Amino acid sequence: MSKVFFTLGLVFFSFIGYAQPEEGKQRLAAFNEKMADRYEEKYLNLKARDIGQLAETEFADYAFYQLRGTDKVPNAFGKLHRHKLYVHHYAYESEYLLENALRFWFDNFVRNEQIRPGRTLRALDGATPLYIIVYGTNIVILDVDCNGYTEELWKQLTADARAIFDPNKEAIIMELFCDGPLEWRQNAPNFRKR
Repeated sequence: MSKVFFTLGLVFFSFIGYAQPEEGKQRLAAFNEKMADRYEEKYLNLKARDIGQLAETEFADYAFYQLRGTDKVPNAFGKLHRHKLYVHHYAYESEYLLENALRFWFDNFVRNEQIRPGRTLRALDGATPLYIIVYGTNIVILDVDCNGYTEELWKQLTADARAIFDPNKEAIIMELFCDGPLEWRQNAPNFRKR
């Protein structure tokens, strides 16, 4: 009898671990669908981007791709180009693993800087704009080159991302601009044990 309960428990917990990454994949697919009229997906021949050492953590699922604009738009310098948005998605099996990943990542952030939850970082030389959303057991990072950054485009992009990944306004949201600052927009994590 105890073997039956053990087997059922094992199946149940493995299903829960599987369900966590699936939610992230569904939201990512919804985000891609929302962006499909303005962007096309590209997966091949992409160079690694500097988002810190998050890739060194124990994630269950990972996706990295580029959304490339279908139309040419003026950049910050007035030149026409196709806007490129890089999307990183990390899914973890549990909140415990996610918290450990965040702790490690905050100690090894972009350009190997160390950041503290809730504290603004004024300057981060060489950083590209990042919009970071941590929800459930998922981390989504939207990454744009500085020369393709415009305030109007950034506002549209972040609004679209929040609508998909944070409809209930419960996620942790950070925003990093060209060469800094890093600002905590919503719900900075509290790692202290009380």
